Formats: sequence, structure tokens, C-alpha cells
Amino acid sequence: PSSVALKYIFDVFKDRHFGIETREISNKVSDIQRRLGHRAFFPQSQKHKSFLLDTLAKIDALSEQIDLDWRTECRQISSTIQVS
Repeated sequence: PSSVALKYIFDVFKDRHFGIETREISNKVSDIQRRLGHRAFFPQSQKHKSFLLDTLAKIDALSEQIDLDWRTECRQISSTIQVS
């Protein structure tokens, strides 16, 4: 199946079988994953640094809600910020 079909199937599954809180957490995790996959055109820019800091803040906020291990991602973001 295509990625569009998989997304549709998961969305239907999520809507029917996840509670509201689980859906919110799933959406937050998806948002963070999308952000982690982002590749900047100008990685040295202040705008990108702000984007990375915002991503770290989202990870911190989600980590207070649920126990997920984001250490590798946080180290990668922090090292990218320090290089720029």
C-alpha cells in the first residue's frame, strides 16, 4: 500500500480505537517525528535554530506526559544547535 493509504488506515484505526488522550499524544509524537525529519535549506540561520529549540521544548513537554526515550534525538538537536 502507498504511504497515503497507510496514513488513511492508521487515521481510521486511531479514530475508532484510541481515546481522546491517546489521540492527542499520538498527534504530538507525529508532530515531533515530522520536525525531526525536517531538513533546513539554511541550517545556520536563526530561524532554524529557533525551530530546533521549539522542537526541544515540544519533546520536553511531551516527556512530562509520557515516558518515551528521546535522548538520542535531543543530543542530535543540541549538537546541531551548538555547531551553528
